[in-house]
Order: sequence, then structure tokens, then C-alpha cells
Amino acid sequence: MKHKIKPIVVSLIVSVFLVLAVFSIHRWSTSTHPLYMNNQRISKLNSLERKMENHYTLQPEQNHLLQSNNLHSPQHLLETYGLSFLPSPNKFRIFLIWIGETFPSLYMSAFETILFHHPHAQVMVLSNELDEHVFDSFKKFKQSLNESSQPKYQDIHVVRFNLTAMTREGKLGSDFVQDALSIAKRSSHSQDSSFLKLTRVHLSDFLRYYMLYYYGGLYIDSDMFVMRNLQHLKNAIGVDGFRTQVCHSEVYSKGPVKDFACLCNCLMSFEKEHPFMREALENYGYFWRTIQGYGPGGAVMLMKFVKRHLDSLSVYHNGQFLCNDYLQRYEMHASSGTSQEVQEIIDNCHVAHLYGGGKNSLQINLHGTNVMSRIYEKFKIS
Repeated sequence: MKHKIKPIVVSLIVSVFLVLAVFSIHRWSTSTHPLYMNNQRISKLNSLERKMENHYTLQPEQNHLLQSNNLHSPQHLLETYGLSFLPSPNKFRIFLIWIGETFPSLYMSAFETILFHHPHAQVMVLSNELDEHVFDSFKKFKQSLNESSQPKYQDIHVVRFNLTAMTREGKLGSDFVQDALSIAKRSSHSQDSSFLKLTRVHLSDFLRYYMLYYYGGLYIDSDMFVMRNLQHLKNAIGVDGFRTQVCHSEVYSKGPVKDFACLCNCLMSFEKEHPFMREALENYGYFWRTIQGYGPGGAVMLMKFVKRHLDSLSVYHNGQFLCNDYLQRYEMHASSGTSQEVQEIIDNCHVAHLYGGGKNSLQINLHGTNVMSRIYEKFKIS
């Protein structure tokens, strides 16, 4: 009997090993497949969005930031186009958005680098809370005798906005504004237990699409140190390779930029009434209502219909466009770096994006020997 059992046992053991081997090979092959890797990253992205949503969703006592001041005031703008200052059609227009009453010194230094490279641009900071004269000090800089007679840094404006007036008469985005106003009113009286939440990111994303679509120009996040003139950008946006960041299940390529599955709406330049920005405004309310996470109307939404507009877009890899490659290589705020490394950054990057999200807690010593301080030293105007 013993001699009959052994072959059966051996056969069973061999079968088990074969099954395990096939399963392992299948797991290895699927886990290295780009689509499987994308799904893993999408899962991680959703987790990150939930964390960021908790960080940026305002508590009831903070909701004043998104109530009357930022949604339907100032009241006198109801009789206008909704902006206290209208962009000039004959100037290069740069838009920023700020929610909060103070503009931290680090962001002011970043703002300074924008002006350094665009001394004659019309720079508009949309804010219902900042002091309207917060940037006046830049207008007082004297020019040297050998410079052109055209004054620098004079066209800087803190612009009040009224979303109700901005979206009247069939303007795009009125569905989002009406729901946002409703939430703000409920939150001001009691704890709002509804699913819909309104965050700084939601408001900021909407405003940037609106300004780019209806007026055209460049939008830039306030935590970017600029390293070159950006006026050459036309219908431009930065994208990320699928091995770095994934916001969509499909992978696209455009020209020399290969295999991207995400983008960033933090630095964009578009002509007035560009169809990509139109689709962003048309879909913004829907994505805000149905997804609700961190920036639902940001990369996740834009990637849904970027394919339809690729022919009319200029795409740049964020490794250099936002300096992500160098930010990951070493801590630019901590490392001193060699002169050659600093020059390489300046030669290859458009901006250095610090991903501060408007937080006061973002601190970098700009008076030391780290890379960021040396970049700032080169492009400051004070």
C-alpha cells in the first residue's frame, strides 16, 4: 500500500507547485502591465484625494472664506460684469487666485519672480479678501536710466469678483455657482450635513477656467518661482508620464511628449474661448457634484476629454515645465547644489512649483545657500 500511495502524493505535490507557479507568473505579468499599474496608481490617487479633501474642506467656523466674501460680494459688482477690473484685450494677461486675508512672504517672493520676467504684463490677482494695495510696493521701483521709458510693474491689480454677476445671461458655470451659493447659505446658519462640500480648491479651479475662457491669458499658481518669460506659451498645459502620476485609465502622447496619463491645471495658457476651456466650464458643475474629492474639476476632469483637444494643445512634460524632475532629485529648499546644477535648473525649467496649496505653513529660507534661495536671488526685483 505504501508503494501505491507515494506516486499519488508526489503527483499532488507537483500539481500544487505547477498551479502556484502559473499563478505567480500571471500576477507578475499583470502587475507590470501599464494598465494594471495605472489602476494601482488611480487607487492611490483616490486615497490621496480623500486626504486632501479633508485638509481643504472648510469647517463651519471657517466657511466665511467661501460665503459672502467669495461668492456673491461685493454687491456693487452685480451691476457690472462681475469683476472690479476688466482685463485689457491688448495686453499679456496673467491671472492668479488668492483666498485669504494675508499673502505670506514666500508667496510674495514667488510673485516677484513673475513680475521680473513680465514687467509690462497685466497681472490680476482675483481675491475678495486681500488688501487692494498689497502689491503697491512693486509699483514704486525706479528704473535705471538705460532702461526703456515704459514703466515697469504698474499694471498689477487685486480684483474683486462676484460669481453671480459673472455667470448671468447664459454664461457658462451658472449651475456650479447656484449650488455653491446654496451650500454657503446653509453652512452659515447651521452644520451642513449634505454630501456636497465647497472648498478653496473647488472655487479656485472654477475661477481659473472662467478667466481663461472668457478673457484668455496665462494662469499660474501663486507658489511658483518663475525662471523665464512665459508669454510664448499658446494653448499650453503640463502633463505627467504614466509612471509618475495617473489620473486616467488611458495613456496619450503628443509630439515629443510620450505616454502621459495626467496633467496639471496649475500653469496654463489659453486663447480666449478655447474649446478645451469651454468644455471644462460646461462640465465643472457635474464633476463637482458627482466626485467631490480634492479638485474634482482639475486633472481628473480634464483628462476625461483631453483626447478631443490634443490637436489644438501644446503639451509640456512637467518634469521640466514645473521642475518636478529636479524637485524629486534633491530637496531644492535644503540642498545647496553646485553652480552647474542651479544653472541646469534655470536652463531647463519654466517654473519651480512648490505645491504649497496656499498654506502659510510653507516655509523656505530664501536668504541662505539652498537652491531655491539662489534661484530667487537671480530673479528678484527688490
